[in-house]
Amino acid sequence: MTRSAVFPAETVALLGAVAGALLFLARRRPPRWVGILRGLSAAVLALLVFRWVNGARGPRSIAVVFDYSASMGTPAAAEGETRWSRSRRAWSDAAPPVGDSISAFVLGDGLFRRTDDALARETPAALRSAFSRLGELKSLAPDLDGVVFFSDGRGEPGAEDAWRSLGIPVLAVAPPPDRSPDIAVESVQAPATAIAGAETPVTVRWRKSTVPPGPLRWTLWSGERRLAERSVTASTETEGESVLSFRPSGAGATRFRVEVDGASGEKYFGNNARTFFMEIQRDRLRVLYLCGRPGPHYAFLRAQLKTDPAVDLVSFVILRDPEDAVGLPETDLSLIPFPTAETLMAQLKTFNVVILENFPLTGFGLGPRFAAAVGDYVEKGGGLLLAGEGRYWANGGPGRGNALEAWLPPDRFRPGPEGRWSAKILPAAKSVLFLDGARWSELPPLESAAGSLWPDLSGGVPLIEAPGGASHASARAQGRGRLMVLSSLTDWRWALGANTPGPWLYQRFWENVVRWLGESPDRRTLRIDRPEGPVTVGAPWPVAVRFTGVQPPSSVILTWRSADGSERHDVRLKPESDGVYTGALSLPRSGMYDVSVRSPRGGDRLWVEAASGWDEFRDVRPAPAALTRLAAATGGEVVDVESFTARRFRRWRRGLGRAGGRFDPPGPGWWWAVLALWVFEWALRKRRGER
Repeated sequence: MTRSAVFPAETVALLGAVAGALLFLARRRPPRWVGILRGLSAAVLALLVFRWVNGARGPRSIAVVFDYSASMGTPAAAEGETRWSRSRRAWSDAAPPVGDSISAFVLGDGLFRRTDDALARETPAALRSAFSRLGELKSLAPDLDGVVFFSDGRGEPGAEDAWRSLGIPVLAVAPPPDRSPDIAVESVQAPATAIAGAETPVTVRWRKSTVPPGPLRWTLWSGERRLAERSVTASTETEGESVLSFRPSGAGATRFRVEVDGASGEKYFGNNARTFFMEIQRDRLRVLYLCGRPGPHYAFLRAQLKTDPAVDLVSFVILRDPEDAVGLPETDLSLIPFPTAETLMAQLKTFNVVILENFPLTGFGLGPRFAAAVGDYVEKGGGLLLAGEGRYWANGGPGRGNALEAWLPPDRFRPGPEGRWSAKILPAAKSVLFLDGARWSELPPLESAAGSLWPDLSGGVPLIEAPGGASHASARAQGRGRLMVLSSLTDWRWALGANTPGPWLYQRFWENVVRWLGESPDRRTLRIDRPEGPVTVGAPWPVAVRFTGVQPPSSVILTWRSADGSERHDVRLKPESDGVYTGALSLPRSGMYDVSVRSPRGGDRLWVEAASGWDEFRDVRPAPAALTRLAAATGGEVVDVESFTARRFRRWRRGLGRAGGRFDPPGPGWWWAVLALWVFEWALRKRRGER
């Protein structure tokens, strides 16, 4: 919007100076040459003073930008006027001078030009304020002299370079500091999988400001059903953690919501609740873990299995090898009495998974019958993991012979790698363990002793490979059951990877191994790959659906729905390989989404959280310090919206120049010219003897 000038201001100043000079001459009637010199001095002085006071060399080109992210809809004062409305009113009251060219924009996920009418209908609804997008003004309005930016400072950090690139000053107008009470749910930590009926803890991290001491009442919901409630006394703490425990019911992907009651005087309740989801299983997987020799692998894996809420673990560890315990009965080699062969064989069928680590099938009084019982256990549907290293796989070692020869032929053992080596995730690991090799290059290396022999599972599919082609992990179906072989025992090093995804990948690896071996009750014939965390709003999320144990269909359609059911979209996935279908979907806004696949071969469903890099609702208090840093990068400044008056705006405006340049105050040469005129007049008067 542009206001046309009525009459050039410089002309008015010049005519005024000439009129003043004529009046002076008419009253005093000095010599003509004196009148000429004084008229020139008066004209130059009038122009300089006008430029200094008004700061103008012509109309300005100014962009006014309004932050229309959702936090601007927060009440700015007790009477309920929002920050957005207050900013709009402040700009209207500023009354930009006639002749200035004003361009209006709104800033959210992007920068958009708005007319006066469109701006009047606008409401703050953007999920974030991308401050760096302000740099686009260079192309949208290339001849600007300055920018007025109305914002509460709640935006993505790191935009200083984009603002600096504008090359013009930015006047940031911020709402007054908000000292009203506020309680916010910062994060929720809950297990990804929980067992129906089992006590399940949910840890909530919270933050509060200017909230008087007193109890905070927390509630956990599933839909409209209250699952848990707890009051926590918080006296002077500004942040803390609260734990709610509950017993989930049902099965499958379930959405939950945790919320805290608002404080007296709180104005914004959008950050008082947070949604999360868990996959609920009806039964735990019973795992029997027999370790023939203690070591770090046993310690780390046992701790992982004990903390997995989907696993019910029974473990025995032999403290000394029989070869080292001369004169001691085998029954005295374990920390607790080892079960008899009859008892162990009778109980095998009650376990979903059996892990044998460096464990001799015929030792400890078990005899050949136990080896046969293990083979029968797998054929009838059990899951077996054989793990060992070093002498366990050596010629004549406990891992050779007996019932294992059918699975691990003696002539197919091969030398393993020596020293440190990095694991390579093979494509088959995606369909068996749902592992993606993209992040495994960041993991700490594994290690093997020189001269080690590694087994080759007959009919097995390699999952993880070492340099040289030896298989570190391989798997196969056996009868109605499943079998996996682990050739070395140093994967515990992954859990030590500081500043790497190692600990998380170690946990995910063993969770998936156990669930694959045990064919978890909630495992389906098809499965949607789970994202590692929230997916990015608006960015493509590569998704894969994998079929196992069934003939895959000719086509697969994946459907996503918003939590409130207002949005839905179908995505047709394309076949990538046998039983694997891939595609990409983009979730439009932050929140929880129900993602599902239905086909004649089965179905799968999960809740996916979409989030931007900036969480607009986590903390809606004004952040003037952020605006100060950004404005300083442009040579601008920050003012409170209550101080942004017409007079304050005009004073800032005087520091701007015409479109395409900054205003430079009058240089000293102009003042020297005026002084020279005065000195010249004085010298002439003195020479002529005039006063």
